[in-house]
Amino acid sequence: MALLRDIESSLEHWFSVAGQYEIEVRRSVVEGSGATMDDVVELINRETGKDVMDSIRLRLTQFIAVENRQLEESLIAQEEQNSTALFVNFLGTLMIIGFALLLMRAMNRVHTQKLQMQERTQDLSDSDWIQSATETTTRALLDQTGLED
Repeated sequence: MALLRDIESSLEHWFSVAGQYEIEVRRSVVEGSGATMDDVVELINRETGKDVMDSIRLRLTQFIAVENRQLEESLIAQEEQNSTALFVNFLGTLMIIGFALLLMRAMNRVHTQKLQMQERTQDLSDSDWIQSATETTTRALLDQTGLED
């Protein structure tokens, strides 16, 4: 910002020292109101504002170089941020996939245990029915034969 203010100040200085007068002389040549082309040539040969304008051009070149360097640094920083964000997203995706696999494995294990428990419950139920049927048949046979204790 300071460089731009310096350039603006130099432009104002050039305009007050040489620019305004040269513009007026050239305008009067075009309008035909007093000045001649010889006056314009004399102004150009004096190089009144040339040093100031050369200084402005140099500062503008410096300003452009600084801006280009800052733009390049900004682009490099942005690329680094993009790379970091991509890595974080990739890592997060891997973590989510890993968590999903662990969760799926745990749910499969719970489901398997549930099926095993249902089978055992059915086995126990079948065992109770067999025991109950055996007791009923044994009583009936004992009643028929009269061998009760």
